[in-house]
Amino acid sequence: MSDTAQDHPAAPGAARPLSQRIGSAAAWVCCVVVIVCGAVFFAPKLPIRPVQDVLGLGGLLLSTMTVWFAVAFFLVAMIAVIAWQGRSWWRLTAAVVAAIMALLAVLVPWLAAERTAAASGDSVSWLSLSDDGPHPSPTRTTTFATIDGQALGLDVYRPVQASAAPAIVYVHGGGFSQGDRADSRRWFGWLATQGVTVFSIDYRLAPPARWQQATGDVKCALGWVRSHAEEYGVAPENVSVAGDSAGANLALMAAYTVGDPQFSPSCPVPEAPVRSVISLYAPTDLPAALDDTKMPDAARHLLNDYIGGGVDRYRDRYVAASPVAHVSPGLPATLLVQGGSDHLVPPGQSDSLTVELTNAADPVQTLDLPWVDHGFISDWGSWGSQLLRPQLTRFIRQHLLSES
Repeated sequence: MSDTAQDHPAAPGAARPLSQRIGSAAAWVCCVVVIVCGAVFFAPKLPIRPVQDVLGLGGLLLSTMTVWFAVAFFLVAMIAVIAWQGRSWWRLTAAVVAAIMALLAVLVPWLAAERTAAASGDSVSWLSLSDDGPHPSPTRTTTFATIDGQALGLDVYRPVQASAAPAIVYVHGGGFSQGDRADSRRWFGWLATQGVTVFSIDYRLAPPARWQQATGDVKCALGWVRSHAEEYGVAPENVSVAGDSAGANLALMAAYTVGDPQFSPSCPVPEAPVRSVISLYAPTDLPAALDDTKMPDAARHLLNDYIGGGVDRYRDRYVAASPVAHVSPGLPATLLVQGGSDHLVPPGQSDSLTVELTNAADPVQTLDLPWVDHGFISDWGSWGSQLLRPQLTRFIRQHLLSES
């Protein structure tokens, strides 16, 4: 016969031991936290702006917590077993709901990653989730321009054998107003192992409004790299541009607006087409991004600073700073990578640009990552990062390392 408190109820008015009350409260808190986190993880877009921004930020943070959800599943499963043994039915119900939510938050992204990998002949691994990636240091750091008294630096990551190597000028993300050129250094070290020399650059950040100047700074860096190609062992005709988030927008803008006087280089360098452009979750249509994002207040604040005001007042600037508005025949090969659960940049941003590029007969490849959120490259072992690396390898071999 069980000797639990439920089987031997205490006399009326008798208090349960303090340890039992603390354990019960902790179990309830654990179940509620897991249920709330699961609900936020799967939450759809809501029409209430302040609530939607909170949910969007929460979903963005929880997207990196696969291991936490796995641990939470086992914890609430244990609570469910204990609640069942003690005939605590309400606690059992809460624990079962929490376990289901945690399990779904683990299984749904994993199974989606497995299907995506299998479709390309690749694979993903649970063991790789804890992989922290390489920790390279720049081969060299220098200043490529000083504009209005602000020094713009770059870090160089070179392959072991660098002779007429392809180059990628990389533009960091950060909502046009923050970020650092060292943010993605793990990826730069990995790219160097693929035979690519990476130049990770600074650009002028907002505020004030930088919607023309930031693209000009990227073009300045591209010209600097070409003019110093021999010094760094790169081929001047084989320079590509890449970036993530806001940096991906600038990479696309620099690649698609060659010769456009509205977006001239911010230093005296000649313009030339790039070999290719790699875009990781870029906002490509700024007015539409404001309408569709799951973090509307955050997106509006970032773009107001970058453009110099709201879309109602400066719609022409928002359109001009959108890569989708500059598509024309003859653009370089483009790789568009987008997470299907991106809370900040709507997945439709990549879709709309893909349609325009296809209609213009420009070469474009896409990598759609279901259940992957914004900024996933910051987690080297994440499902999104595991899926990205083989796709990047193929794109580099096709467009940067080929003789064409």
